[in-house]
Formats: sequence, C-alpha cells, structure tokens
Amino acid sequence: MIGWLLRRLLRGTTFLLLSPLLLLRGVLGLFSGRRVLVLRLHDAVPWAPELVPPVQRLLRGRRAPSLSIREAVDALDEAARTPKVPAALLELDRARLSLAQAEVLLEALDRFKAQGKKVVVWADGLSGPALALCAAGDRAYGLPEGQVEFLGVRVRAVFLRDLLGVLGVVPQLDHHGDYKTYSDTFTRRSMSAAHREMAEELADDVYELALTPLLLGRGLAREAAQAAIDEGPLPASEAAARGLLDGVRYRDELLAEVGALLRDEAPSPSPSAPRPEDAADSPLAESPSAADARPKGKRRTPSEPNTCTPAQLAARWRRRLRRRRVLSDLPRVRVIELRGAIVPGEVGRGCPAGLLVEALDQAREDRRLAAVVLRVDSPGGSALASDLIWRAAKRLAEEKPLVASVGDVCASGGYYVAVAARRIVAPAASLVGSIGVVSGKLHLAPALFRWGVRVEAVARGARAGMYDPDRPFTPEEAAANRAGLLRFYETFLARVAEGRGKTRDQVDAVAQGRVYTGRRALGLGLVDRLGGLPQALEEACALAGIEGEPEVEHVVPNRPSLLQRLDPRGGGTLDTVLADCEVALALAREPVLAYCPWRVNCGEGRFA
Repeated sequence: MIGWLLRRLLRGTTFLLLSPLLLLRGVLGLFSGRRVLVLRLHDAVPWAPELVPPVQRLLRGRRAPSLSIREAVDALDEAARTPKVPAALLELDRARLSLAQAEVLLEALDRFKAQGKKVVVWADGLSGPALALCAAGDRAYGLPEGQVEFLGVRVRAVFLRDLLGVLGVVPQLDHHGDYKTYSDTFTRRSMSAAHREMAEELADDVYELALTPLLLGRGLAREAAQAAIDEGPLPASEAAARGLLDGVRYRDELLAEVGALLRDEAPSPSPSAPRPEDAADSPLAESPSAADARPKGKRRTPSEPNTCTPAQLAARWRRRLRRRRVLSDLPRVRVIELRGAIVPGEVGRGCPAGLLVEALDQAREDRRLAAVVLRVDSPGGSALASDLIWRAAKRLAEEKPLVASVGDVCASGGYYVAVAARRIVAPAASLVGSIGVVSGKLHLAPALFRWGVRVEAVARGARAGMYDPDRPFTPEEAAANRAGLLRFYETFLARVAEGRGKTRDQVDAVAQGRVYTGRRALGLGLVDRLGGLPQALEEACALAGIEGEPEVEHVVPNRPSLLQRLDPRGGGTLDTVLADCEVALALAREPVLAYCPWRVNCGEGRFA
C-alpha cells in the first residue's frame, strides 16, 4: 500500500511539473497540419530492434540500423490512432525480408487502411516479400531500372556424403522420423522419398502464400500473376504494365506522389476544431521544429506533405502511457526473446539455455507481470538444453498466462519449448514442427590417419570414449545410441501431447520430423492462431483478463559476442560464418539434437 501511494505521488508530481509543456504542445498541435508516416526498411531487417554498442555506432558511421519489424508495426498501429497521420510511405531499400515478416507487415497495413488511411509502397528490389507488400499499397512503385527478383520457389538440399568420403570422414548419424532430414545432409547423396514429398508440399504452400497477396491486392488473375513470375526477371516498367505495380519512380519523387494521392482522395475538411487530446498527441506537436523524415539537405516543395518518423509516434505512445499511469498501475506483459540455435550453458552464440531459463524464472517470480509472451525464432538445437528451457517455461505457464509467438521458424527444439505455452501464435509463412531427433557423431579417424595423425588412448569402462571422434561406434554402442535417441523422441511426443491436448499416437502421426508452414500447422492443431506478435499479445491479454492497452516490456537474454560488438555492419559475413561454426561446434558435443536448420528465402526465388 505504501509503495502504491509513493508511486502515485511521484507520478502525479511529475505530471504536474510537465503540464505546462503538455499544454504548450497541445496549443502547437491545434495549428499543426497533417503528416505522412515514413517507414524505411533497408538491408537485413530484424524482427526486433537491436542494441548497437558504442564502438559499433562509431564504426558504422552515418548508416543507421534498419527499422525493425516490431518498430514498423508499432508505428503503423499508433499512426492508425492518430487523426493527423492520413497516410504512410513504406520504402524498401534493398530490404531483405522473410515472407513471415512481410505477412506481419501486411496485417499492420490492413489495420492502418481500415481507418480510412492511405498507403504508398516503394521498392528498389522486387523480391517475393516486397511484391506482397506492394500489393497492399494504394499505390505501389518500383525503381525505374529495377526488376522483379522473385522468380518462384525452389526447395534446395545439399548432400555432403561424397565430399566426406574424399576427406575420410565417416558419418555415424542416426535419426527417428522419415522426415527428419538433417542427418541426410551427411549420409545420403540425394533426397529420400519422404524428403522429396515434404519438399513438394512446402514448395506448393510457400508459393501459394507468396502468390495470394498479388491475387487479392492487385486483382490479378492467377494465370497472369504466374506468367509474370515465370517470364522473369521482368524490368520494373514491364511489371507495372502487367499490373504488379502502378509505375516506376525515383525515391525523391515519392512524397509528391503521396501528396497527390491525398489531394485526390482526402475527405472534405471538417469545420470542427481538433480535439485537445488529439492535438496534444500530434506528432508535429513534439516541438516547434519537429524532426522531419525527409533526407537531410532536401527542401520540401509545395506539393510534398510534411512527414513524421516512427520515433515521434513512439514518443506519442509514451506520453499516453504516462498519463494512464498517474492514477493506476497498468498491467504488464513481458516479451522474452528466444533467438537462434539452442545451445547449453550461459555463454556462446545462439540462445544459451542458462540465460533463457534465468529470464523465465525471473518472469515467474515477478509479481508485477500479468502475462508473458515467449517469442520463438529458433530451429532448435541441443535436446537437453531444450528440455531445460521447456521446464522453466512450463513452471511459468502454471502460474501465469504464457503465449508462444513464432518468428520465421519454430522447429524441433524450438517447438519443443513452445508447447509449454498455453497458446501458440504463428505467421502462415513460418516453419513449424520437425518433431524428431538426431544423434550420433562424425568418425574422423580415417581423415586423421590420412594426414599422419595417430591417436592412442587407455580406457576404463566398456564404452569409454563412445562419442569421441577418433574411433567408430561398436555395434553395442550404436544400439545404445539408438536407444537414447528413441527415448528422447518418446519424451518429445509426450511433451507435445501434453501441451497440445492430444494423444501420443495423434502427435506421432504428424511428427516423424516433418516440417510444416504455419498455415498447415494450424489445420493440424500444432498452433492455435495465425499472426504475429500483436496477435500473441492479444491472446496473452485475453488469458490474463486484461482490458485495454497493457504496458509491454521486452527482454533479450542473448549476449552479443566481441565480434558482434566490433563489426560495423552489426553481424556481417565474417561474424555470421563464425557464429555458425561456433554453434555447430557447441551442438557437435551434444549426444542428442532436436535441430532443423530450414529457412525460407524468397529474395531471389529460393527456399532452403
């Protein structure tokens, strides 16, 4: 009680001290005009904003990190509530987007347009996700010398058996589930029948998901849309002639196009003055000289509307939150991020299990939290580490509403963790499932012998050194490895059956290591709803009985490496390769893996 009174006193005093500034902002808002929200996505677009260390900011120079999907969605939702933001301009500057990210943005654009607002989309690289977003715009433009880079969907698998044979490496890997194809990379020369069947289904589903926005948003016939893709790469001007775009423009011409769109279709001005609360929350009212989203050095022409940035709309949201917190404590929902391969320990690349378990335990013990959303974007990894995270998530779900939100992929160990939640929400284009396990090792003795390396050992115990790479499995050890693999597979089935309310046999029928898109997973009962983080937050609030807008906080347990801190590109090629190698070495030490390294890439018509 005393703490509650102290918080009320502190917040009330702060509000009274800021009242003159709020009043001035409100007066300025009465005279402010309408502004266009400008969203610029470039390079690799992250799901969530990333903290940029000071050293990296200095090395990066003027190039700021791309706006994240979460920031873009939050800005669109806030702009939808702001009367003085009648339109949004989405610029895709060589933006590398996944199909699942485009799907989440499409949902946010639909909510924005449902308020009677306009959207203009511009892309200088017309990948599959970019074309889907262009289809959502009232007007869509490409770069005059650009081209359609989406050429279809291709399922690609790489097989290393012959290369390993040349090197003298003998893969001794086992798996359970006909569709658990990770070990096939090392043990086969081509796709198995099950692998090909799964690949065909995924290709059909992903292609349909990429094509649907063009059919609905652009009003194209299926034959016309397929012909445009099959006859590519088409220049942007030809794409406009075929109805994929409305035309071609350079970036400096875009604001004039937005202004023309607003002049042609804007409703007649209302004679009534703006409401004081709307005026006080106007993005323009941030200061007498509010920052503009226009490039520095470029002066606005009379035909160009004023602009606002996502940062200004975020400030508007924070002001509204402060006003609501004066009289009462808002219910809190925490979003915990699980990113990358699941590895054991508390340090390292990917997602160290120790850090995530600690974050989940802290959320369980925090009495201020009403609900938790576990954001999963992981192909899995160590089976043991996945089970530790599942246990922490299960304990949390027993005390508070826990909802799992899927990013691009929630497969194998990632899905193992997700089933501890009360609800699972996934984009239609995400990858879900891969309920299966892999175990074994790479036998390196022939390769070592070829290079003149001799290994001798003295052992005590019939199976000492069973997982050492310098000797092969004995028949008894291979059988023991197979028994451990099957034991964890049964545990996996039990976890999914418990979490999804199914029997063991029902889960086994859709398991066997098979990967599904989110849309297919919904029909099979592996997820509860299609959507992104906003829909997951809705589910969490519904389970917790929260009415109105909660206070949302985000936690990322991952710790960046030294190279990540120093790399000016924030995760460039060298860092990515080293990260993959470090994760591979960490997983190589694990006896059993729940891992599925599949990704969707529609940037250049690939699916791998």
